[in-house]
Amino acid sequence: MSKKVLIIGAGISGLVAAYIEAKKGNKVEIFDSEDRAGGLLKSYKFANNYFDIGTHFISPTGIDFLDNFLLGDLDENDFNIQNIVHNSNYFQGKLSNISGYVNSHSLEEKKYLQGCLDLIHLKDLEYESLEHFTLSKFGLTFYEEIFKKVYLKYFHKDPKLISHNMSNFYETNRLIAFSKEISSELTKSCFFDDRLGHQEKINGSTNYYPKKGGMSFYIDILIKKLSRLGVKFHFNSSVEKVNLSGKEVKSIIVKGKNINLDRLVWSLPAPLLMIKSGKSVKSTPPHILDVGLYAFLFQRPLLSDSQYINVYEPSFFSGRVTLYQNMTKQDIYTCTVEVLTDSSDNLPSADIIISELLQMGIITEKNLCKSKDLRIKEKAIPVFSNQNIKDQEKLLTSYKSDFINVNIVGQSAEQKFSMISVIKSVYKILKNE
Repeated sequence: MSKKVLIIGAGISGLVAAYIEAKKGNKVEIFDSEDRAGGLLKSYKFANNYFDIGTHFISPTGIDFLDNFLLGDLDENDFNIQNIVHNSNYFQGKLSNISGYVNSHSLEEKKYLQGCLDLIHLKDLEYESLEHFTLSKFGLTFYEEIFKKVYLKYFHKDPKLISHNMSNFYETNRLIAFSKEISSELTKSCFFDDRLGHQEKINGSTNYYPKKGGMSFYIDILIKKLSRLGVKFHFNSSVEKVNLSGKEVKSIIVKGKNINLDRLVWSLPAPLLMIKSGKSVKSTPPHILDVGLYAFLFQRPLLSDSQYINVYEPSFFSGRVTLYQNMTKQDIYTCTVEVLTDSSDNLPSADIIISELLQMGIITEKNLCKSKDLRIKEKAIPVFSNQNIKDQEKLLTSYKSDFINVNIVGQSAEQKFSMISVIKSVYKILKNE
């Protein structure tokens, strides 16, 4: 029997949830507070070019049902399809094209050798904080000389106070060390394969990126698929209240209108569901960072064949540089630079970011900037403490006993942080409902 399923949030989690529910034969409607779908997969147009605000690639999940939806209509006419992502890292004044992982060879020789010695003699330890996790994974020297400084730059918070769940951010979960030959031998063991990045480009998952229109072009494809399945979209539509009868959600109120439902799928943060339901929330909110997204259009090609560059240099504002000329494989000399900050008031000028691009060798002084733009994403990246994680787990346990017709999906549902992990989590939660 067909049910009326309302989905809150039109990010990738909400769109995947809509597909799963529509394929069951349910009547599905999606509500989102913004003016279009996509969440972190949205793009915007500036200077006649498109720039992404978040995730840049879509990859297979390995689940045929999902991949038919996510990838089924993508071809080489509209997408660049590749098995190797070309990335680099900048650290200690050196741009390394080996990998996006930080290159420990850039350290002073004595510190580098001590770090390698620490790493060789490591044993797996129990860990609580991001500091304990990194010491367990890379040892004291690499932690003090690399990761502690990088974490402070990115998160603006002492690693002792951060959950180890944040360790994958900007690829800080591995590093480049040893010679290429030694590293290749070491990574034959699971212990070192979990710590060392490859020093040569190898085939990985297939990645898709639109040749035009940025990731919003891809999201539009998914919306058309869902519309053909009868899914209805409501944008600029925030949930004002969730109405309960006992443990059953009967309706939601949007723009003053009462909308009945059989089941609710919530892809926003779990505490918000509790608040909208009139329930008390006993949890400590995470430290949340603003992101400055600087967009640049240059007169000449950028001097790197990388698609993105992780900037680990502690003295730089720049966090990650995305080079669209290499993403689209078009003659588009544009890039974005992400800067993380605990307050947008502390963001630097665009000219300072251009000076950092110059120091990294991505541009020369002769390569004039034709256009520049700054978009601020407020409250964009939560930095979780262990207490935040514990509070979230309690909330998820609570919601399962407090609601009988609600599913929470998305990043907060199972503490997943990569997009593919989040998508697979949505499938796991909803497939048997």
